[in-house]
Amino acid sequence: MQTSATPCPSPAPAGSGRRILVLTAGFGEGHNAAARAIVAALEAEAPGCKVQMLDPLHEGRPRINKLVKKLYLLTIHRTPKLWKQMYTLSDRTSDVSRDPLMVLRRPKKMIEQAIRDFHPDTIISTYPLYPFMLRRAGLYREHADNRFKLITVVTDSVTINSVWTKGPADSFVVTDPLTAKHVETAGVDPARIHPFGFPVHPSIAEAVATQSPEHDAAPSPFKIALFPTGSRTQACALVEQLAAIPASINWRATLVMGKHEPTLREPIEEQMRLSGISNRVDLLGWTNQVPEILASHHLLCGKAGGATVHEARAAACPMLIHYVVPGQEEGNAILLESEGGGSCLNESTKLSDAIVSLAANDFELWHKQRAALKKVAKPDAARNIARWLVQ
Repeated sequence: MQTSATPCPSPAPAGSGRRILVLTAGFGEGHNAAARAIVAALEAEAPGCKVQMLDPLHEGRPRINKLVKKLYLLTIHRTPKLWKQMYTLSDRTSDVSRDPLMVLRRPKKMIEQAIRDFHPDTIISTYPLYPFMLRRAGLYREHADNRFKLITVVTDSVTINSVWTKGPADSFVVTDPLTAKHVETAGVDPARIHPFGFPVHPSIAEAVATQSPEHDAAPSPFKIALFPTGSRTQACALVEQLAAIPASINWRATLVMGKHEPTLREPIEEQMRLSGISNRVDLLGWTNQVPEILASHHLLCGKAGGATVHEARAAACPMLIHYVVPGQEEGNAILLESEGGGSCLNESTKLSDAIVSLAANDFELWHKQRAALKKVAKPDAARNIARWLVQ
């Protein structure tokens, strides 16, 4: 009499039993972009892992957080020298979680509550304040047996503010080997530094995989993606520069206004009409198609934000930087230029001039920049971080 074999149990999904809390903040796009990318990668690579993302500053103090974000944006764009002084001062501060006005009490309580309710075995912080808060609250002690691993994901490059490294952490995830050396110089044990790359969204790798061989051939039309700041003057100046590109270069552009569309669309459309290039520029408001835009365009012109620069690097899309926030964005520009993947615009080198240089000799310089970025591109950084977290 035959007996049926007992079926083997299905293997548990990757990451089963793991609980990861991701802490982020909405100051600039880099912190949130990195956090969202890691969450998306964990969902794809470790479906058995439970993940929670939290912005304690926004959820704990929404009104104050909104006001501080407005002041931050006004300062970096209207008074960059003042912001540089504030940035330098924070670099000299030993503990940025000191809170004499008790503003951080609610955000800290939100983190404490999340730890009690969610019981994470790993906490990832993409914002440098939270490790200080965890230590001050007695929730994490250095060189001790803690309830969870604390991992700091550094979203800046090269010129790292000391607040990133003075806070406690078991590991530091950094954007590149050059930044890893700077973090080591700041006194962090090299064994705790992991240059996985900036965690860009996994969809960038998917978009890059769809690129055809023709993308690397003589680009015609030469597709330019422009991400202006919220300044109407600056956005219109970029449009004027597009109009100054010589007729010998066949080009098209996509100008992404994002959240600034309500204030930018009308003056940009008027400038395009006056410049006679309305038929060569596509205008977009907010979009979730940035990966596809970077993969389908030959050049990005944007500010030196962490997310923007590293998304361009991941897509191997050469970049022209039109604005650098003093302090935290300077290192991103240094990294891009040191790798040969782009350059900064200034009074003597405008957008049209730079495009003429890129297009000279059958786009020789553009091909060099494209090849340089392909060598350092890490579009799978978020997935690699996810696999490392649950291994």
